[in-house]
Parts: sequence; C-alpha cells; structure tokens
Amino acid sequence: MLDLKYQVVACAVKKDSHLAQYGLAALDPYMLSLDILVERFCMEIGENEKKRYHRCRKT
Repeated sequence: MLDLKYQVVACAVKKDSHLAQYGLAALDPYMLSLDILVERFCMEIGENEKKRYHRCRKT
C-alpha cells in the first residue's frame, strides 16, 4: 500500500442535525452520503479526464 498512488474519500452526516433541520423531508443519511461520495468521485474522474486530454493535445 505504501507504493500505491491512491486517494481516500470519506463522507459523514450528522444524523441528528440533519433530521432536526429537514424533519420529515430529511433524506436517508446513508443514501445522502452515497450520493455525495459518487458526486465527488465523478468530479474527480472528470478532472482527471480533462488533465489527460490536455496532456495529449500538447504532444
């Protein structure tokens, strides 16, 4: 693991605060966390693709 290049992404939802703020409209905290993580993952993939595209265009 020490030689691998990787990035850790985590998400935490304060369930009590979330429920207090949104009441019955509160989303399931686990689904909310998953949604946020997938969104961030997609953003990271998009940024990497842009970088790769620009590197390829320069050569």
